[in-house]
Amino acid sequence: MEKGIVVYSSISVVHRARKLLKKKHVATHVVQLPSDLGLKGCSYGLECALEDMDGILAYSHEKNLNMKAAYKMTETESGKVYTAYDLS
Repeated sequence: MEKGIVVYSSISVVHRARKLLKKKHVATHVVQLPSDLGLKGCSYGLECALEDMDGILAYSHEKNLNMKAAYKMTETESGKVYTAYDLS
């Protein structure tokens, strides 16, 4: 299974983004990312359907929500694998 994860600059921005996306009927969930991704500061993000990622990134840019990173998360038998996703 593949999902998208968008990491914002702080947990406050994560919650603001979730609230704005909920108004647009986009399903997301707040998740904590593993420390081995090397993220400094906020390690929380929004998990979403992979097909919603581009729209969420565009909407986040439009609303000036400061994003740190984005990932494609793939669940395998041995665990979760995170692949960097282009923010532009």
